[in-house]
Amino acid sequence: MVQRKQDKQVSKKTTEKEIIRQTIMSAFKGPLPPPQALVGYEDACPGAANRIIKMAESQTKHRQKLEEKTISSNICNEKTGMWLAFALTVILVILGVYLLMNNKETAGFFAMFGPAVFHAVNFIWNKKRESSVPEKKDK
Repeated sequence: MVQRKQDKQVSKKTTEKEIIRQTIMSAFKGPLPPPQALVGYEDACPGAANRIIKMAESQTKHRQKLEEKTISSNICNEKTGMWLAFALTVILVILGVYLLMNNKETAGFFAMFGPAVFHAVNFIWNKKRESSVPEKKDK
């Protein structure tokens, strides 16, 4: 019986300690802290809230410039690739016509129709690859 009374006392103490140890946490997501935190920064260091807002604006402008450069670079690369493929195709077709005119029929047909087959296979492969990649959805 004495043992049980001690166990009850220990469990009461443990429960009281657990209640006292309760911790409240808060977090924020985004470039700016919540308004209450900004007020706290401003109280601790006058002008800090304004500097934090300017820093967030500066970071946003920087990220937007990088995204713009990346997109324009990708567009330029796509255009360059298309022009080079077109030029190579034209050169091979001309070469194929030349070979056909000089009685090199097999090589001439390969030179003329090879690029068309290559472009068709490339197009189909890229379409399959694009359809198999799941789209990212922002929540």
